[in-house]
Amino acid sequence: MPILADKISTAARGLGILMGATGVGAPLRALTLAAKTGVKGLGRWVAFACAASASACVFFRSRHFFWLSARTPDAAGYSMMLQMACSNNLGPDHGSRQLRGRVMSVYSMMFMGMAPIGAFFGGALAHRLGAPFTVAVGGVPASWEQSGSAARFPNCASKPAA
Repeated sequence: MPILADKISTAARGLGILMGATGVGAPLRALTLAAKTGVKGLGRWVAFACAASASACVFFRSRHFFWLSARTPDAAGYSMMLQMACSNNLGPDHGSRQLRGRVMSVYSMMFMGMAPIGAFFGGALAHRLGAPFTVAVGGVPASWEQSGSAARFPNCASKPAA
């Protein structure tokens, strides 16, 4: 985020606003999920959240005005947190009771283990191509993955709990 704030020509105050904008979506996400009474339909929410997050990454790259750019991390933060929370709820619900702990441990290991690898490759790409372009390029495969997952698992949350 610091290099992106530098590209928009903001000082430390602007960086603070951009960093804080990602956290604005968290209370909204909490209220969104609090209104949900079950897991039915969460698969569509995951697909929506992935598409919104990927779009926010691409849209953030195209903005050169600070206040427009400050709204994009808000949407990205909301959609990323919504996707993670919905996935956390769907994982245990789709496995048998005997395997729920294993399913969540593999999910947690992949979630936490892949972040440093992605950060490494993102940093290497940003070094070569620039940070704003790398953020936009990162949104494209995310949107491909989202559309592929939505096509393969259109009703992933329709299975009743075991």
